[in-house]
Amino acid sequence: MPRRLKPMAAKLGALPPDDERWSYEIKWDGIRALAYIEDGRLELTSRTPITITPRYPELADLIEQLERREAILDGEIVAFTPDGIPSFQLLQPRMNVTDSRRWAALAREVPVVFEIFDGLSRDSGHRSVSGGLGHCAAARFVLRASE
Repeated sequence: MPRRLKPMAAKLGALPPDDERWSYEIKWDGIRALAYIEDGRLELTSRTPITITPRYPELADLIEQLERREAILDGEIVAFTPDGIPSFQLLQPRMNVTDSRRWAALAREVPVVFEIFDGLSRDSGHRSVSGGLGHCAAARFVLRASE
C-alpha cells in the first residue's frame, strides 16, 4: 500500500460557461485527511502529514464499514451543528488535543464523520477506485460512526 500520499487540494479556476450542467460540492469546514485501512487497522493522516488517528476514535468504525478491506480514502473529518451544518468552530477544540484521556470524551461531546471525496486504493489496487467506494461528484458516501 502506498504511503506519504497527499490529499488533493482545491484550486481556483474559472466557472464553467454552462453552470446548470454542473454540480458543486459544499465547503465542509473540516480537516482534510487520508484514511489508510490495512490489516484491520485505521491510520488517519493530515495534510502535513502527521498521524491524527487517536484524536478521532469514533472513526475506527471505518474498518468494519469497509468490511475490513484494504483501502486508502481521501476525505475530510467534519463536525456538524445540531441543525446539520458543517462547523469548523465545533471541530477546533478536537484538533490539537494531545491528552489521550480527553479523546474519548471529546468524541462524545463533538462527534465527527469522515466525508469521503475519493477512494485512492482498494485491496492493493493503486488507482482511483471512486466508482467502487463513492466520490462526492457521483454520490455522497458518508461513513458515520456507529451510535
